[in-house]
Amino acid sequence: MNKIEKVISSIIELSGISMIIPLLGIMMLIVIDVILRFFRMPITGGVEIIAFLMVCLFFLGLGWCLLKERHIRVDLISGILSKRSRVILDILNCLAAMMLGIIMTTQSVSRAMFAQKLGTSSKTLGIPEFPFILVVAFGCFLLFFAALLLLYRIKKEYKVNKD
Repeated sequence: MNKIEKVISSIIELSGISMIIPLLGIMMLIVIDVILRFFRMPITGGVEIIAFLMVCLFFLGLGWCLLKERHIRVDLISGILSKRSRVILDILNCLAAMMLGIIMTTQSVSRAMFAQKLGTSSKTLGIPEFPFILVVAFGCFLLFFAALLLLYRIKKEYKVNKD
């Protein structure tokens, strides 16, 4: 599983790094829009573009955050639990993330195909919605694999500590 783990981990890393692109786009668009508002020439559809870029930013980084354990964690409960209980809690969290990832992936793909068939697009600029819904599906798919890898690492670590 080591080669598979490296490949999946690399894909998730690449996805995490690629979230820099929408982040830079959002930052530049906001700065330019604020400057242009002083001259009473705001960017038409700027809010729509930022919304689509935020979808990309969030979902491209979702699996990366889980894999790197950079997500928000509440230590209030896990701080009072024993090591074995924390491992069980981590396993349950991974299983929940895997279920959420699969459900959201299948539903997002279904929604993207439906949006493409209907031709739904943004109101001001007419940007098609389905590619961004596919980004949601891809991000949730990576979330599933990140949770799977994390579960594998927890199992491996628990096995080492148990021996």
